[in-house]
Amino acid sequence: MDNRQNSLLDSGLGLAAITSFLYCASAAYTGGFLRQLGLDSDVLDRNFQQILYHGFVISFGPVLTGLAIYTVCRFAYSHAILPEVNDALRHNLKRKRRFLKLKFKLLGKRKDSDTEKREKRHSIKSAFLLTIFFALILSLAHFESKGKALASSVYAKLDSKSIPDHEMVTVSINGQSQKLLYLMCGARNCAGAAPDTKLVHYFPQNGHSSVLSPAELLEQTHQEKPAR
Repeated sequence: MDNRQNSLLDSGLGLAAITSFLYCASAAYTGGFLRQLGLDSDVLDRNFQQILYHGFVISFGPVLTGLAIYTVCRFAYSHAILPEVNDALRHNLKRKRRFLKLKFKLLGKRKDSDTEKREKRHSIKSAFLLTIFFALILSLAHFESKGKALASSVYAKLDSKSIPDHEMVTVSINGQSQKLLYLMCGARNCAGAAPDTKLVHYFPQNGHSSVLSPAELLEQTHQEKPAR
């Protein structure tokens, strides 16, 4: 019964940690994008499902890359490095003595008491948590920089005056039809910028129209735009 409760507790903590990471990743990315363009985050607020899905999309690549690198390193260590080291030590007494001498220099010959072992385990856990914390901060900084980079590309498009039609939206503002560069949509409202004046307009989600993206640019467009 205790093992089952511990398993459920660990699963719950893991799910909560993943959910928090996805939420923070999306919030950092979108926050960098909004601040760089000076957009109102309150007007472009998103619901919880949008934030989590967007966090999953933008973190999928980095997480998969990290897992792939870790798997390759573990495979190389367990199937190549460790067997070679063991074979070298097993068949050469002189090398084995050198290895043990180096080990004793680094770790010492003294045996720890139970109290020392317990305190060292706490120290290792503290170092592990500190590493996780720094990794989280660095990942959030990475996602925020990606959002800022996307915002910088928006400025570049506005300055170039050559914006593809599929990135424009047609909106009715004060009874007049205007073509705006699409910026992003929240749960209820969207934002677009006028190419000539760089004036940002906010409008309801159901109050605009757009041109379909060419098939070869459709995937790229979805990857570049912030989640709605």
